[in-house]
Amino acid sequence: MSQTESSQLEPLGGRPIFVTAPDAWGETLERLCDHFYPTGPAQWQIAGVTGTNGKTTTIKYLESILLAAGRKVLSIGTLGLSLNGQPLAETGFTSPPYIELRRILSDCRAEADTLVMEVSSHALHQGRVQGLRFAAAAWTNFSQDHLDYHGDEASYFAAKAMILDQLAEGVPLLTTSAEVERRLRVEHGPDTPVIQIEAPVLPAETSRISSAAVPEAKPSVEHIDAAPTIDAAPMPARGSTPLPAEALQARPFLALRYNRANYALACALATRLLGSEPEAPWRALQPVAGRFDCFVHRQRTIVIDFAHTPDALENILGAIREAFPQAKILTLFGCGGDRDRGKRPLMGAAVCRGSDQVILTSDNPRFEDPQRIANDSLQGMTQCDPAPTVILDRAAAIARLFDRLADSSADESWVALIAGKGHESYIDQNGVKRPYSDRAQVLQNLRRLGWGDT
Repeated sequence: MSQTESSQLEPLGGRPIFVTAPDAWGETLERLCDHFYPTGPAQWQIAGVTGTNGKTTTIKYLESILLAAGRKVLSIGTLGLSLNGQPLAETGFTSPPYIELRRILSDCRAEADTLVMEVSSHALHQGRVQGLRFAAAAWTNFSQDHLDYHGDEASYFAAKAMILDQLAEGVPLLTTSAEVERRLRVEHGPDTPVIQIEAPVLPAETSRISSAAVPEAKPSVEHIDAAPTIDAAPMPARGSTPLPAEALQARPFLALRYNRANYALACALATRLLGSEPEAPWRALQPVAGRFDCFVHRQRTIVIDFAHTPDALENILGAIREAFPQAKILTLFGCGGDRDRGKRPLMGAAVCRGSDQVILTSDNPRFEDPQRIANDSLQGMTQCDPAPTVILDRAAAIARLFDRLADSSADESWVALIAGKGHESYIDQNGVKRPYSDRAQVLQNLRRLGWGDT
């Protein structure tokens, strides 16, 4: 260093210097945040949930169970921040950046002591949960997603598996996926702390949800929380137990198999955090925004759901077919822009397999051409019969969906799935998030057709 350069440096005056290594960015940020936000992760009891689908529902179920047990809870995830059951703010992230997370933890510690959070693969890979030690953790499931970021499926799985590094001592990773457990043991060794748990099955004596579970079909529109009928589940798998019949009556969204899996994880996580199994935890559950959000008019059921991966679409269409065995299914969906192009034809194929009719539309094209996105999806839809209708304007596509429902025979039972956006209140296109809501469009079309005073 030259004398001139040396003279330009401010004397340190006895202040400490933290020397870090080039690959220690996470530890460096943690030390920095320890100074500005001294109330850190160590002052919280933390539960984290990762997985391709079901993170939001599992976290919201867990939040409800803990609140009912008297805990003070901060929830972080796709639906934003929630403090003791009340919406606090939107972050724009499934898992916020590390510095923002530390600020949130510091600001909210006086009002809550338990943190439940969704943990995305991006967050794990980028160190956004640096220094957090999970007292309870779960991995819901795994299927293709986010390959635009991770590059390939193996890298995506490896990023998810980094949740193992966040476990507190002696804490197992819970999952309802036999494949996740198997693969973790293969790739990380037979002693990997992962435990598969079984989801509860439907009551053995129940082949349908009784009419008390849902409103009677009327000329008006009823907003309900789940499907009105469901076929009996197969015989329980080893270790699974039937869901109490009264639980199904009171919380009909548990008729969906994947919701029962999310519920099983939430119960197991709550048991670890509380130290004992909560009594009748299903009583605390509430519907989750944008997840199987249903409206019923006579023989027409409209479902709004956030499903936006091949696996999620397969699951929800299978659940609809199971719950409405006599109904025809009309599905409206689109694929997001500037994201994994490889999953677009897979999503299209999943929709074709599970639907009687399909409307292909747009869903957050971002900076990509909506027609190009649709063309990618159509590559997987060659088996659709009839061929899908393509309407890129999403509001116009939903209006067409309602027209088809209205033009069909009144004696036919139809379920219309509007998939992809769920709770979202915008369309992201060309760098602008303009206000838009599937739910608002559904309500507008219900009024247009005179289907109740909604």
